[in-house]
Amino acid sequence: GVMPEFVNPKYADASKNSFKSPTRLECMMQDLPWLLPPHAPVSFTSMDSSCSYAPAKNSLLEARAKAAAGTSPASASSADHALWSAHAAVLRLAGASVPPPATATVAGVAGLRVSP
Repeated sequence: GVMPEFVNPKYADASKNSFKSPTRLECMMQDLPWLLPPHAPVSFTSMDSSCSYAPAKNSLLEARAKAAAGTSPASASSADHALWSAHAAVLRLAGASVPPPATATVAGVAGLRVSP
């Protein structure tokens, strides 16, 4: 390693006596350009998160709670629906007639964008 690493534990509760999930080493990829030589060619691509960001990291129970709180569920079902939504958007850009997504509750996870 060139990249600095750190441990970011996820605790089960405020007592910090047990972990919610296994702890792992993490790094901040946005720090990479700072570690390169001064004349290294560095660039980035920026796009709407609906095209590129759909984590599937939360359990169904956690996803329900996050959706109820108005935040992204970040669950398998929300990631799957986000992928299909992104594909539909690309098809629309190519000229296809794809109806807009509807909003539905699936397995108790509210606010998922689904194909009609």
